Amino acid sequence: MIKFDKIEIRDIVIASVFMGFAFSLFNVNLFVYYFFLAVIFVFVKIFVAKLVAERYNAKSYFKVWPAGLVITAVLSFFKLPVMLVGTTETHGYKFGRWKFRQSRLNVKDIAVVSFVSLVAVMVLSAAFYLLNIRWAAVFGSWFLLSSLIPVKNFDGEKMIKWDPGVWVTMVILSILMIVFWM
Repeated sequence: MIKFDKIEIRDIVIASVFMGFAFSLFNVNLFVYYFFLAVIFVFVKIFVAKLVAERYNAKSYFKVWPAGLVITAVLSFFKLPVMLVGTTETHGYKFGRWKFRQSRLNVKDIAVVSFVSLVAVMVLSAAFYLLNIRWAAVFGSWFLLSSLIPVKNFDGEKMIKWDPGVWVTMVILSILMIVFWM
């Protein structure tokens, strides 16, 4: 069963505030739209990650990254909407013979959870584009590209460890989505 605890919901709201701030560029009216759009994109990404992690008998949860919030705020002053607000952490544990925790997931399993959640973001962006809501599609594309930055515990780092070719393909696709949909 997919559950979001109070701390995770708080982190999603905090991340969405910073994402809305980064993309609205100090326009209060736009902030409301981008805030709710950020909630949708982050929720879809985390929900899909939880679904895939459950398939591996693991748990996945969203955790805000305080340094990334500062980076996001600073870069928004320069009108660069890079959203390094938080990461999806996936853990698969079982108890060993003497009741200690052992990890059951390898690098590939964790990267697959990240990859599928990013594909969900890509599909949601494409859906907004097909509905002719380009500003939402561009927002999702920037969110996708920001998630692919190879920072510790971010999806980009997990995918590079698994298969650099897949990571390069995803980065190129997200850049093409931004360029052609702007």
